[in-house]
Amino acid sequence: MRKFVNDSAILATRFLQPVPFINANMSFKCPLCMRIFSQRFAYTQHAQKCLKNIEVEVEEDDDNNDSEKYSSEMDTRSNLSSEYENDKVEVDDDNDVQNMSFDSIGSAISEMSLEDSNFENILDSSEEPEIFEEPKNLNTKTCTEFPNDAYKDLMLLVTKYKINNKGGNEIIRFFNKHSNLTESPLPKNIEQGRAFMNNMKFSNLEFSKVLITKHEDKDYFLYYQNLIQCIKNILTVPDITQNFALSYENYEYNRESIYSEQNNGKWWKTTQESLPTGSKLLSIILYSDATTTDTLGKSQLHPIYITLGNIPIWRHNKQDAKQLLGYLPILEAANKDLVRDTFHKSLRHLLEPIILLKDGIDLFINNENTWFYPRVSTIIADWPEAASFCLVYKSSNSNLPCHSCLVKRENLANIDLSVNDVILRTHDEMRKHFENDTQRSVCIESVHNFFWDLPNINIYLATVPDRMHHLDLGLFCYQIIFTCDILKSQHVNGNKLVEEVDRHLAAIPRFPGIKIFSNGLQSIARLTASEYRSLMKVMIFVIDNLYDENNNEVDNFVNNDDLTKLYEYWNEMYILSRYEEFSESDLEKFNDAIHRWAWMFVKAFKFVSPSNLKLPKLHSWVYHIIDSI
Repeated sequence: MRKFVNDSAILATRFLQPVPFINANMSFKCPLCMRIFSQRFAYTQHAQKCLKNIEVEVEEDDDNNDSEKYSSEMDTRSNLSSEYENDKVEVDDDNDVQNMSFDSIGSAISEMSLEDSNFENILDSSEEPEIFEEPKNLNTKTCTEFPNDAYKDLMLLVTKYKINNKGGNEIIRFFNKHSNLTESPLPKNIEQGRAFMNNMKFSNLEFSKVLITKHEDKDYFLYYQNLIQCIKNILTVPDITQNFALSYENYEYNRESIYSEQNNGKWWKTTQESLPTGSKLLSIILYSDATTTDTLGKSQLHPIYITLGNIPIWRHNKQDAKQLLGYLPILEAANKDLVRDTFHKSLRHLLEPIILLKDGIDLFINNENTWFYPRVSTIIADWPEAASFCLVYKSSNSNLPCHSCLVKRENLANIDLSVNDVILRTHDEMRKHFENDTQRSVCIESVHNFFWDLPNINIYLATVPDRMHHLDLGLFCYQIIFTCDILKSQHVNGNKLVEEVDRHLAAIPRFPGIKIFSNGLQSIARLTASEYRSLMKVMIFVIDNLYDENNNEVDNFVNNDDLTKLYEYWNEMYILSRYEEFSESDLEKFNDAIHRWAWMFVKAFKFVSPSNLKLPKLHSWVYHIIDSI
């Protein structure tokens, strides 16, 4: 997952943690006492004790400056560990809205990265570089800025590229050797730099908290940044306003409409026409993804991020074009209506400025003030979270499981539905059912949906899937699992065929960009999105000519040619899904590719699927993805 932060946030999120050395044989070596453990669980249990032991040892030597510094770091890490152990962020008892520094939730944010986890930030024992003189006025009190630009650039470099302490110290050594300065502007070592960062307070990263609900004598807080401040933070990023979209553009080529940016779409055009003359549309894109923050899956956080649709797609996909808007409280209760109400109360608090700014807001864009009206255009979320935003029944076994339309469950695998069969959900209709107490007939929850109160948004269409969860970890994962089931069920020696697939995968020669699956598909449940994408590149060759025709006259037999074509159709469809712009003819081509793959998918796997392919993700991909472009 990618990290949605700007430069200041990158620096603020890197807190010192006891990360193990990972050996080639997947053993875990404690960086504090150098003990080796064969299992991560054993290492995790040991780390808690080891931190405390080292803290005690360090406190016994008050005369050693380096020991004092190291103790400070251990305090920080111990606090971080205890926060995760208790599965919550420690806050004051005061229930009123109040400011809290980024430090208070630093451990949470350091774990909340939209990138894949890494183990590069290791506390290596390293030599201290020779310097002439330490920078003056460096102490452990709270600071709002770095001592100098060189210090800042170094720590930004180390943090952004995840350089470990040993590598960072070598950079300091190299700089001091060749700079010919009598006083080094850099920290004595990277450990000192990290400790300095831990005590920094960033004015544009101040979080507040507000009590959302109280359940069973426990307070549930929302930790958040002001929406408008987040927008202003994004706009301060250098070059971010270059090619900043201010109006609808009908982009055409060869008399065909081209859709490359959000301001080429129909939503932008209709929303812009509804605004006062002379004002501009500020498009807000939200990204939500609840995630676990520990190896055992016991600690959870639910972050929500913001970026702007006015920024070109290639630019707003970069790290610094996004801001962490807040952490939604995670309430686990038997009363599910209370859980849903808590979720939407939190969203109301985050997005209420959109309702309150009845006269819009002036923002400084390209050296002049521009009058904007902020509007939520898109919410990117996985399927369960989409159901939470839309407040439809989450279960795929409900009568109407799609959050975008009123398709019946028995038609989820039907790829021949007409336009009249796919009745889209609308605010007006869903709200009418809610007010008339007939919400069960359309499978929506008995909770008021906050998005009904927001202007210019149909939440049922604005909530779209992200490709990683929907395709890589979703439909393609199903395709791999069902392929193995087909091989096992329709062949006498089906298990041997699966083993043959594993051998084919393991025999693929090394090549840049291709992962070697030495253990085959045995660990499919633990594959990452990147690994699934590697499988996409090779599975067609693994499946081709894998088995003979139906010599045993098995019912519903899937021949090898059809299975091979399925992977061919998938690759064609997946490549089209990654286009950066679409013409009208491209959309037709993409739609045909989707239906061609879906038809073969249903033909091959309908009888092996426990649910007969009643998969909401399949239906959503076939009938709603084109409209979201």
